[in-house]
Parts: sequence; structure tokens; C-alpha cells
Amino acid sequence: GDSRVILNPFTTNVDIIDDDTVTISFTQPAYYYYTTNTTGYIVIQKTGTSDIPVTILVTAPPSAQPNPSVGVISGTITFPPGGNTVQSVPFSITNPGIALKGVETHNVSLSNPSQGGVLAQPSQTSVVIMDTNMVMVQFEKPSYSVYENNTAGLVVCVTKDKVTAVPVMVTIVSTPITAVTNYVTVSTTVTMATTSTRECFTITMLDNHVALDPTLTFALSLTATPTSVVASSLRSIITILDTNVVTVTMVKTTYSVVEGQSVSVCAVKDVTTARGLSVSLNTQG
Repeated sequence: GDSRVILNPFTTNVDIIDDDTVTISFTQPAYYYYTTNTTGYIVIQKTGTSDIPVTILVTAPPSAQPNPSVGVISGTITFPPGGNTVQSVPFSITNPGIALKGVETHNVSLSNPSQGGVLAQPSQTSVVIMDTNMVMVQFEKPSYSVYENNTAGLVVCVTKDKVTAVPVMVTIVSTPITAVTNYVTVSTTVTMATTSTRECFTITMLDNHVALDPTLTFALSLTATPTSVVASSLRSIITILDTNVVTVTMVKTTYSVVEGQSVSVCAVKDVTTARGLSVSLNTQG
């Protein structure tokens, strides 16, 4: 070339900037587990090829729900150089033994990808824990007996077999079998608090003052809400025992009659009876 052109310097360095990136995301928007599981996993995927390791931060805020079933989900995940790959992040699942918790949801996020990594969707996911704990509600006894003149009434109890996340409402109604007027009809709702496993109510008895009643019975039945409550021993039979005593006496202690004629001798009972009475009279000469 022209000797009047001077090149200085004669060499230079060229930096080649790699504009290739990899994407990082969860494999799905939600992961579902049951309280009977002991370990769960969320899966993070790297899509694309990297020449250097790529890191990502996994975080989940503390649960606001009491007695959460999911352990801590957090940490930094490192993807080695190379092509498409996935990383599984384990977390513990505990069963607190509390029924009726329903669905428990925990939100998990990806953030702070290192050089060469960018977030893709979904970058947020949910861990959903479904409750498998069932609660059993039943009458404490399958049958009761009570005297009809019991002014304190009959105490009947219902039970549930474990602590629950929400109160359980138990509705009890009575149905006559042979007893109709000897008790106050039952139609009541008992609220069983979350920590309560036994609640009782009182049935008022009514003395009909009728002696010689047969054995009188009525039935109690229960239903419970929420509807996921399992009800057992749905029925309890109540037997009412009669305490009324009838006394039979002669109207007169002595009678006079002319020989050869008849005389009417009368007996009386002091209370109403549920059935008729046969009275035998014996004469003594």
C-alpha cells in the first residue's frame, strides 16, 4: 500500500460475547400431594445449552396456616454446564393428625438466575397438600335407660375421634318408637369445637303419672357437618322405665248385708294405669 499510511498497532484483540442464554422454569404450575405422603418434590428445568454452571434461587414464604404439613422449601439450585436438564427439589410432608384441614397451598418462586440464565414461565408454582384425615362422630353409647320421674333429665353425649381444623356441627333429632309423651322432643345442634372430642346435652323427661306403663322407647339419630365427617353409630335407643306405683284399696273397710241378699263391694286405684287391673277378692268365714 501507500508508504505514507502508518498502521499502529499492527495487531488487536477481538472479544466474542456469547449471547446464548438458557431458560429456567418449573415443570408445572402446581404439584399435588396428600397428607399420607412423607416426601414431595418440585421439579425445575433448564432448557438450552450453557458452557458454565447456572444457578437459581428457590424460595417459599412461611405458611400462615396453623400446623402446616409442608417443611421448608428454599435454597440455591445449580445446573452444571451442558444441555437440557432438570433438578428435583425435595421437601418433607408431615401429617399433623388434624382432620378437616381441607386443601393446604404453599407458593414457591424462582428468582436471581446467574449469568447465562433467564426465567421462563412458570417461574412460580404451588405445592398443594390434600387432607386425607377423616373424623368420626358418633353417640357415646348405642343405648340409654332413664326413669321417667328423673327431674334432672337424661344426659346424652356425642364424641369425635380427633382434633379438627374447623368446628363440627352435630344435629340430633328424636323419633318415637313406643314413647310419645314421656319426654320433650329432641331437635338440637351440638357444636364440637376444634379441640373438643366430647359434647353432651340433656333430654327433659316428663312423668305422665300413669302406672304400669309398658317399656317405652324412642330413638335418637345424628347428622354432622362438614359433609366430609364420617358418622358412625348414627342411632341410639332410649328406654324409659316406669316408676309409678298403683295402690288398690277397698272403698269401705266393712260392709253389712242381710242374710240371703247380695252386696256390692267396690275397689279403687289411686292413679291412672296403662292397662286394666284384675282384683281378686277372697272371703273368710
